[in-house]
Amino acid sequence: MRVLLTGATGVIGRALARELVLAGHELAVLTRDPSRLPDRFPYPAQAFPWPEGGSPPVEAFAGVAAVVHLAGEPLGEGRWTEEKKAKMRRSRVEGTRELLQRLHEARGRLAEDAVLVSASAIGFYGEQGQRVLTEEAARGDGFLPELCEDWERESAACTLRTVILRIGVVLTREGGAIPTMYPAFRAEIAGPLAGGRQWMSCIHLHDMVAILLAAISSPSWSGVYNAVAPEPATNAQFTRAFSGRIQVPAVLPVPALAVRVGFGEVAIEVLASHRVVPARLLAAGFVFKFADIEAIFEDLFEGPGEDLLVRDQLLPGPIHEVFGFFSDARNLERLTPPWLHFEVLGASDADGAPRPADAVVEGMLLDYRLRLHGVPVSWRTRIERWNPPFGFVDTQLQGPYALWHHEHLFHEVAGGTLMRDRVRYKLPLGLPGRLVAGGWVDSDVVGIFDWRKKAILEHFRGNHGPQPA
Repeated sequence: MRVLLTGATGVIGRALARELVLAGHELAVLTRDPSRLPDRFPYPAQAFPWPEGGSPPVEAFAGVAAVVHLAGEPLGEGRWTEEKKAKMRRSRVEGTRELLQRLHEARGRLAEDAVLVSASAIGFYGEQGQRVLTEEAARGDGFLPELCEDWERESAACTLRTVILRIGVVLTREGGAIPTMYPAFRAEIAGPLAGGRQWMSCIHLHDMVAILLAAISSPSWSGVYNAVAPEPATNAQFTRAFSGRIQVPAVLPVPALAVRVGFGEVAIEVLASHRVVPARLLAAGFVFKFADIEAIFEDLFEGPGEDLLVRDQLLPGPIHEVFGFFSDARNLERLTPPWLHFEVLGASDADGAPRPADAVVEGMLLDYRLRLHGVPVSWRTRIERWNPPFGFVDTQLQGPYALWHHEHLFHEVAGGTLMRDRVRYKLPLGLPGRLVAGGWVDSDVVGIFDWRKKAILEHFRGNHGPQPA
């Protein structure tokens, strides 16, 4: 199946693209600047230009079975100045109109029974207090409800089967609300907003992607659906679940006035009560993996005080060759920035018997030496899991971190191998360690993986030519 995606570089777009690619589907992407897409979108896709104020090329729709429209000026980033609100309207209302005009012109090029899946937001409902809001509830009052209504009206004009998803607060460690809030919670300076009685309707990114996939593949789905978890939480419940999972107190209340001063007009939405439920999804038989806020946070935070880095990278080589490169521990020196002076000292079995570093196996111990900001550091790693050619896990036994757990995953996709690095790490000394060194450690980790990405790509490009588009 060929899927055309807008908003591909956003949190939801990237997660959806990954699942589509892993399932063997073909992707086309509409983007402002196709030349920049490979740096922000590490999945095999054909990129087409969609200039601001213009129309996408008709060629982008050839053979497309589903158009997933997620593009738009972010609603929750920055203050709602008049310029910001104009961009929100321009990107969501006029942008949807431009997309659908070209879609209708290209109708004959689409696959049979093509579908449009278009985003909206639960901001449609506005402030409605304690009222339970199904898809039948009336639109609220204010800028965002009016914007959502106009946005949905454009999508509803499509002559294809059309699914409109009113999306709640999407929760993931990879972007959006959680990374924004996490520093305040971790520093123990967070608490309920304006008393915490207002309702929040959230959804785990995993379930959000599952809903999008179901919308594409379910011929009976049509019209508006609330894309939220079945059990809303009050802001106070959200705060308790978050702080409880990371095991820090969150008892400093934030007055409504402080929110209004800090956020400006967007505070209307921050403080609004959205007790939204997914009535139509439940009636359609959709099963949520994370039905309430406790389940969501239990999945997002595996341990208190942990930071998380997730990176996907597309490499132009077959999976057995990519995995083989990582089967030789000596290649770690090639993947580490020179300023770290990284050196592999040796490898051994669990009982201490030496073994060759170019034949990694499960349970193997690896000893390194490096310098962090000029300070000599010894590091010992154990290979916790070894599953060729699909992945392996290494964990720090001795070294500078209280926790370093690095999961490497490999998937064969069109034109190459999709590699994912997922690193959980934690500084020693808890909150004091985080306050003293957290900023530069996070910067170091990101810088190291940025350098590593380029080094890996240069190696495989040298063997296989340019990275697949």
